[in-house]
Amino acid sequence: MLAVCVPLKYRKIFTKRTCQILIAFCWAEVAITMPAYFVFPCNKVGYSPTLYEYVFVKCSPDIDRDYSVVGTIVNRFCFVVCFAATLCDIVTLVKIIHIKRTGRKHKDFSRDVRFFCQTSVQNVTMMVALTLIVMVNNSVTENGMILEIFAFCTLIVTQLNNGLALILFNPEVRHRFIGRHVELPSQAITTIAGHRVGPKPTAKNQLTD
Repeated sequence: MLAVCVPLKYRKIFTKRTCQILIAFCWAEVAITMPAYFVFPCNKVGYSPTLYEYVFVKCSPDIDRDYSVVGTIVNRFCFVVCFAATLCDIVTLVKIIHIKRTGRKHKDFSRDVRFFCQTSVQNVTMMVALTLIVMVNNSVTENGMILEIFAFCTLIVTQLNNGLALILFNPEVRHRFIGRHVELPSQAITTIAGHRVGPKPTAKNQLTD
């Protein structure tokens, strides 16, 4: 979004220090969230080989609650974050359409549009999966079981989509798969109308010739 809306300030915003702070913040979220399942009683989530997903593990047979409070909060928090990312994608799409109509494109516009398409495709499937997860939330009704199946399938599609989006919208990654190496323009030598065209000779090359 920032790369499209404010391309001139993008490098000033995402400095090395800023990226390190964002990475540390993501690590801190994991460090805080994961122990919460063990600190608060009766909130553990375990993998069920029968249902092929993570489900609530009861701490005692007589407990009435059939869901994890921490897991519910985490799911809703992820839903809010993904919803905010989707809103940012909508704003970015409007900005891209406006830039194309006005013709005010910068040199990295095509690259930024590809990156936007990649993140948008990833956000759409993730948003659908999180919506189904929030709706199900360990429901035991018949409709809940159907939604649970859809939620599981959507999670699989999301995981596949994350990898495919990186390949489809990044020429550098595609070239790695097909074994193609792109040479730098400054080193390229081509022939146009019988004339050899190459990089501009330097003073050192002129003296050598």
